[in-house]
Amino acid sequence: MESIMRYLIMALVMAVGFAAPLAAQDINFGNNDGEWASDGECDDRRFEGLAVAHILLPDYVRKDASDCSRLCAFGVIGLREY
Repeated sequence: MESIMRYLIMALVMAVGFAAPLAAQDINFGNNDGEWASDGECDDRRFEGLAVAHILLPDYVRKDASDCSRLCAFGVIGLREY
């Protein structure tokens, strides 16, 4: 049920057409070399939000650029504030 809600919220954000945050343009998202890259969830533990994977390992930092950059641009996820 949670994953369905996550995708519904992502679809809503895309339909409304939120603009990409300016901060997202300065983030080094890395590459797509991660095991779970391009699966619709951001696997990079530097991010938080509805579309971030539940298991976040240090090895996945900067390894899911396509998902993380797209979701960040849509405003569904953002960088964690430490």
